[in-house]
Order: sequence, then C-alpha cells, then structure tokens
Amino acid sequence: MMRGYLLLNALWIIGGVYAAETKQPPSREVRFLALGDLPPYRQEIRGGVRYELEPPPGSIPPREAHVGVGDEDAGVVRLTLGRVSRGIKVPGGAGTLALRRKNDGGDALPWLRLKRPEAGDFIVLLWRDRTAGSWEVARSLVLPASFPAGSVTLVNVASGPVTVAVDQKKFVLTPGRPVSRVLPAGKPVPFQLGLSNGKGGLTRVVSRSLEQASGERTIVLVYRSDGDAARSPVGVKVLRERAASP
Repeated sequence: MMRGYLLLNALWIIGGVYAAETKQPPSREVRFLALGDLPPYRQEIRGGVRYELEPPPGSIPPREAHVGVGDEDAGVVRLTLGRVSRGIKVPGGAGTLALRRKNDGGDALPWLRLKRPEAGDFIVLLWRDRTAGSWEVARSLVLPASFPAGSVTLVNVASGPVTVAVDQKKFVLTPGRPVSRVLPAGKPVPFQLGLSNGKGGLTRVVSRSLEQASGERTIVLVYRSDGDAARSPVGVKVLRERAASP
C-alpha cells in the first residue's frame, strides 16, 4: 500500500516538473504602423472615364504582408500609411518575426525581419529607408504596448534629434529612445516641436495640443516626411488608445 502511494507520488512530482519545463509562454499581440506620406493622387482619362492610377512602385508599403514566426504563418496584416493594423497573435518568448509580401514566392527573402521582445504586446513602427528612398527597403522600431493610461509617450524615428515641449517643459527627443510623461485626463496640454535652424536657434514646425480621456494613453510619433512636396521635414502622428491604469 505504502509502496504504491510512494510510486504515485513520485509520478505526480515528475509529471509536475515535466509540465513546468514544457509550459510555453503565453501568446501576445503584435500590431504594425507604417509611417510616411502618401504619394500624390494620380488619375487618367480613358474613353471619357476617370481611372485612379496605382501609386508609383516603392511609394507605399506592401498593402498586405504575411507575419511569420519560425516556419509558421501567424496571419496576414494590411499595411496602410498612418493606420494601426489589426492585432496578430504571436507566441511568447524572444525570437525573430518576419514579414513577407503577400505575392512573394516561398523562396523569396523576407521583406523585413526583426527581433520580437520576450514578453508583452508590442507595436512595430515601420518607415521606408532614407537612402533607398523606397518601401522596398523598410526600417523598423519595436515599441512595447505597455504604456499606462494617463501617460503620453513620445517616439522619434526621424533622421535626427528634435526638440519638443510638453506643457512648456522642453527636452530633446533622440531617435529610437521613447520618453514618457504624465498627461492628465480631460486637460488640453500644449505641444510644440522644433528643428535646429543652423544658427543656434529653433524653427517651430508643429504647434498643437494633446488631450486624452480617463483610461486613455497617448503616443506621439515623429517621423521624417518623405513626400514629394512635404511642407515640413518631419511629420507627427498622434495615437490615443484605451489602456490599463498603472
């Protein structure tokens, strides 16, 4: 009797250890946001009918991309400039994430490959390579989606540092280094962005207010304007999202 009990207990312990060792980290969600300027609208008249023309090659990101994790296809996302994609579930744990254009063959190299964080939901910011001047070559930055409600996070993916002021507090925003500040709910806060004028001063290129409701967070994204007739060297995209309280 006692021997059977000890055997059963040993099997229970071994099974628990095996389950703990083989338990996979929980899945999480990744979203994508392509930053840049839309190409000019083009059309032509054929037989008295106006037809919209396709954008020039490389002027926009792939409209659809497969998200791959290892040898598995996690899903397809639509990439639209300035619009956050739907979420795709990916496994927990560190590793690579690959994006392949929808019409690329199985032997084609990934359009983009990046390292995913070990845990937590995240957003992948995308922009076209400055040297290539085309979305054929993309750059990326992985941004955690864990910023709490009541915060504003500023992210610079432009070519160089910019100077920003939030609620009259000025600081330099370095590319690739997010900065978070408290942003009270229901209270508009002034936001300015300036670039060096080469004479030791700043030229203001953005002046607006930031405001969010209770239970929301704000993400301010600064990117390089890449349009043919850009009115400013940089563009700004502001996201307001529901978020958990800190």
